[in-house]
Amino acid sequence: MKKTNQQRKRVLVCPLDWGLGHASRCIPLINELTRSGIEVVIAADRAPLKLLKNEFPNNEYLVFPGPEVKYPKRIGMALFMLYKGPKMIKWFKDERLLLESFIHTHAIDAVISDNRYGVYSTKVPSIFITHQLFIQAPLGKRALKAFTASHAKNFTETWVPDFIGDDNLSGDLSHGNTDIKDVHFINPLSRFSGFAVSESNHKRDLTIVLSGPEPTRTQFEELIIEQLGSFEGRVLLVRGLPETIHPLEISNNIEVRSFLSARELEVEMANSKHIVCRSGYSSIMDLAALGKKAILVSTPGQTEQEYLAKKLKSEGKFYSVSQADFDLKHALENCDKYAGLKIKKENTPLINRIKALKEKIENYSR
Repeated sequence: MKKTNQQRKRVLVCPLDWGLGHASRCIPLINELTRSGIEVVIAADRAPLKLLKNEFPNNEYLVFPGPEVKYPKRIGMALFMLYKGPKMIKWFKDERLLLESFIHTHAIDAVISDNRYGVYSTKVPSIFITHQLFIQAPLGKRALKAFTASHAKNFTETWVPDFIGDDNLSGDLSHGNTDIKDVHFINPLSRFSGFAVSESNHKRDLTIVLSGPEPTRTQFEELIIEQLGSFEGRVLLVRGLPETIHPLEISNNIEVRSFLSARELEVEMANSKHIVCRSGYSSIMDLAALGKKAILVSTPGQTEQEYLAKKLKSEGKFYSVSQADFDLKHALENCDKYAGLKIKKENTPLINRIKALKEKIENYSR
């Protein structure tokens, strides 16, 4: 594909497909890129592809497959990544080969990779988005820090979706001394626009938002359904499954939806008295954008989520509990004892980095 210099610049956005969090936080990014006059090409697979197609039906899409990943039962995900290091390096190389073909055949001017280490090129500006400059783990932190830095250096810039100062969301995950060059904090990225208003007369008593890779998503769903048997309030269960599946019916007071668009989910969460969700970073950014209290349940073995849940609970912001110890009645009794979190949406840092990216594109094309 050939184009003249007068045509809009084409930027490929490619999120990691381990769950929906990376794809969901790309929604505000894609919106801002589009507002800046950039033509966004979306590269994804499986559930993230479905999610983004639902939000942006008119964009161009490329299927960008990733490995099927199931969370380990006996070791945390961080140590699992070290154990699978050789296979992951091969995967990164495969990603690069596929990306290079897309750059050539689809006239890509720049690449934005959300946590996909192999999605970069020396031919065009390449941006790496991550909130984990320092992956948390009981062992191997130094090796994991070196792993992240060694791969992030392949990118033109690294963007961190958080505030730069002490008053931040990600804590030790992204704040500290790093060897990575050209790190820019772009403020939190929430798919929620802030239009929904929380009414005092709540539409629902409880909204449960499931997410994450299998088998932990299904395991938590089964646990939730079992405990909802004695709950008499109005419930919405969002299963986090954009792909077509068999419908699930429980009882008259429980509405089950496989998936909701960003706008629909924002309205439902804003007008629910209580919320239960994972402690993934994208979920926390969404909660902070809404200013809602919530019960956080970390994915077993997911050290990032376990760290965030512990951090926010110790700060008195969100009640959290492990999946193994989850008790709905007890959690609801304790949820309102925590203050919650509210941030002001400020896109200036992101807008500035997009302006800088457009300048880099021009420099590469000369």
